[in-house]
Amino acid sequence: PYNAKIGDVLVMHTNQLNYPLVHRVIGLNCNGTIIKNTSVYLRNYPNCRLITKGDNNPVPDPFIIYYKDVEGKVSFVIPALGLPRVIIYKIFHI
Repeated sequence: PYNAKIGDVLVMHTNQLNYPLVHRVIGLNCNGTIIKNTSVYLRNYPNCRLITKGDNNPVPDPFIIYYKDVEGKVSFVIPALGLPRVIIYKIFHI
């Protein structure tokens, strides 16, 4: 996550979810000032809240996430790989 910037898809933890969140960072909220410049490195703003959003979601996430909550940066995608996990979660809630 050291080179993570606004616009990157990140793996993050939040107290509101029991599983990692994989969403895109669309901006930073620094005490009410919104930063959306895609050349901004998140490590330079450790006390600012990350504004995240799923690519298929119409609105930003309500979760409070900071740079310290970032686990990693998505570097490639295998389509539908996570689908079995979603199905298991929906059926068994685990």
